[in-house]
Amino acid sequence: MCITCGRYFTSPANRNNHVIVHVEKNVVCPGCPRRFSRKSAMILHLEAGTCDSRIDLEDLNELASQCHQADHYEGAGYNSNY
Repeated sequence: MCITCGRYFTSPANRNNHVIVHVEKNVVCPGCPRRFSRKSAMILHLEAGTCDSRIDLEDLNELASQCHQADHYEGAGYNSNY
């Protein structure tokens, strides 16, 4: 069960996927007004090609690299929106 909204789920994995809807969306897309709770979600948005950002592959790869590097620090007590 989600402790924020009380919704029930058939598995803990489904619940864990759901709880991000309650997280504040602080990551702003560089090409449009959309906001995301995680940088990885913004990267997926850019990769989908539906955004008018016109971001080039090199910049997109740099964003993805930053996101991947943040994963290594999350467990060490660092706070990250990636």
